[in-house]
Amino acid sequence: MTREEILNYAKTLHDTVCDQPFTEDFFTTVLRHKRSKKWFGILLNAPADRVGVKGNGDVEVLNLKCDPVLAKGLFETYRGIMPAYHMNKYHWITVILDSDVPFSEAKELIDLSFSLTEK
Repeated sequence: MTREEILNYAKTLHDTVCDQPFTEDFFTTVLRHKRSKKWFGILLNAPADRVGVKGNGDVEVLNLKCDPVLAKGLFETYRGIMPAYHMNKYHWITVILDSDVPFSEAKELIDLSFSLTEK
């Protein structure tokens, strides 16, 4: 799955905004609810060694809110899903974009995160 696929899918969700709120960081993109401005996802670069990927440099990841019980099963199913990088590790997960996670699964997780963060 690619960054563009994720952004295009997120934009199909009702009242969603994708923006880059961090000064001088033109890569990190927040997926949020238009009205409440609440995040339901964030695309960012993470150091490979911090997310369990061998090698140097950064990898693209997507952080999403997730039910903790479901998250545990996802960790056992996919090498590319782990406790969230740089966020609450109990309520958020990290999905490595170039991994064994199918885009169909990522879309379901985006939908879940969207619903978990709605008011």
